[in-house]
Amino acid sequence: MSVDPEFGASGDSSRQVRRIRSGHRRRLLDRLTDGAATVSVLARDAGLRIPHASAELRRMRNDGLVASDLPAGSRGARIHLTESGWESVRGDEWIRATEA
Repeated sequence: MSVDPEFGASGDSSRQVRRIRSGHRRRLLDRLTDGAATVSVLARDAGLRIPHASAELRRMRNDGLVASDLPAGSRGARIHLTESGWESVRGDEWIRATEA
């Protein structure tokens, strides 16, 4: 199924629009749309405990959705969305809008 490229998806299987199923992931990605922040700030703003936020951010880094301004594991690193992260957020919003 092909969707509007404005939302970051196409019929190309490498860029399929997917719904974000994890509540923790969605809350962190939503917070990151407001700008980069440290793990502790992201956890606080998303209402998560730091270990849960850190584990989800590690998975998102491995998935290419987020990156940081310092090497992984560095204290004080500011986490930000990558282009893939932005596409994931836009795709999730598009899917939710079409389901409403």
